[in-house]
Amino acid sequence: MKQQTIIIFGTGSSAESFYRNLNASNVKVAAFLDNDSAKWTTTKFGIPVREVHYICKIEFDHIVIASQFVEPIFQQLMELGVPFERIVPLYPYYFTQYLHERYKATLGTLLLPPHSKKKKAIGLLSTSNSGCNCIALFKGMPCAIREKYDVRLITSENDEGDTESFDVFVSTHRNHSLGRAKNIELWHGFPLKAMGRMHRSSASKDMASAEVWQEADAIASYSPLYSTLMSACFPTTVRQYQITGMPRNDLLLGSDGRSNLERIVGKSLEHKKLLLYMPTFRVFSSREAVEGKRNLDNLFGFSDFQEEAFHAYLQEHNLFLIVKLHEFEKHIQNNLEKFQSEHVFLLKSGYLVQEGLDLYELINGVDLLLTDYSSVFFDYLLLNRPIVFVTNDLTEYQADRGFLLSPYDSWTPGPKVNSQSFLEMEIINSLDRDPYESERAALLPMIHTYQDAKSSERIWSMIEQFL
Repeated sequence: MKQQTIIIFGTGSSAESFYRNLNASNVKVAAFLDNDSAKWTTTKFGIPVREVHYICKIEFDHIVIASQFVEPIFQQLMELGVPFERIVPLYPYYFTQYLHERYKATLGTLLLPPHSKKKKAIGLLSTSNSGCNCIALFKGMPCAIREKYDVRLITSENDEGDTESFDVFVSTHRNHSLGRAKNIELWHGFPLKAMGRMHRSSASKDMASAEVWQEADAIASYSPLYSTLMSACFPTTVRQYQITGMPRNDLLLGSDGRSNLERIVGKSLEHKKLLLYMPTFRVFSSREAVEGKRNLDNLFGFSDFQEEAFHAYLQEHNLFLIVKLHEFEKHIQNNLEKFQSEHVFLLKSGYLVQEGLDLYELINGVDLLLTDYSSVFFDYLLLNRPIVFVTNDLTEYQADRGFLLSPYDSWTPGPKVNSQSFLEMEIINSLDRDPYESERAALLPMIHTYQDAKSSERIWSMIEQFL
């Protein structure tokens, strides 16, 4: 087979991951391209980084766009005369989306305007890329919905104003003025922690904001148990709930998590056992309250934590730890930077945004989940993999906030650890023997009525009922 000469457009983590996975016997990389002039005198893997016009000086077979910004880069290359068939996007989703909009706009100039009414508008409000049901719903949108309606994903970067322009508005945090739009609430997880009226420290002033729940025309639900728990926390009625499952679990079940993690981390994780640590937050800024008592001097808050010994343990057992803090605790990331190493990676939300990924497109790539009181473990049950619970401040957390489901041990199918030695022992024990598999299997149907990857389909059908 003739060796192909390619150029890689981009120098970020996507480009690095792509380069590391190339078939070196069949592919030669002539150059990396970047629009940042500061990089033009540098190299990547010993290969020069060039400005874009360099492509006019060399022969090549393909240019690979290793970036989510397909549209402007594609346009730039076309203007430089690069043949369409030589441009290869690493992320076809963004390329397909660009082509759809490009051809749609061109056809719009050729055809007579339709006599039908303006498309009805659907707004999906995303607050982050950390398990967002609206992002997942947008990614799981059927082509027929895309053609029939004006669907917009609203983020902090493209805020499209109030909801008055939408016919249906989909939210995840009950945090938006709804106006005239029909509203569907997806929320952001199956609750273990007490919330709303059930929160131990809830004051009467907090209840007024909770009344917006009564404005929801429909609330997506995991199961009858979920509907019951949410009704205990917020003033809702059984008629508002429709059991659909959650879109983010479509991503959990259907994504290539390990490949996506390698894109984020920027290196191969082959033959590694991957651990994901996702603790919940302790600082509740809207109530100016601290819940629980976690030591921020080390990753797990252990009083006996020995950093060097822990890194040696990870190396000895061929383990790689990814740490993802709650969105509320971005302010403590700097405290944990020092713990990053060859075996520990601090996953920041910005990395997800840069790669156009949601957190739930990574989670199925890990072999074991470490958490405390976060609802993520309820979703992780769908993967039937081991979970270890870090419970240093269980007594304090229960006193400060409380749990909807108790006793805590009965609803958390995994070992509970509060020291480094127990953590290290239970990680290996869980990976080797998985002693809590039967407990997870017993809990699964109570949490998830649906255990497939079709929640988005069901919710889009529900949305159409309101249109």
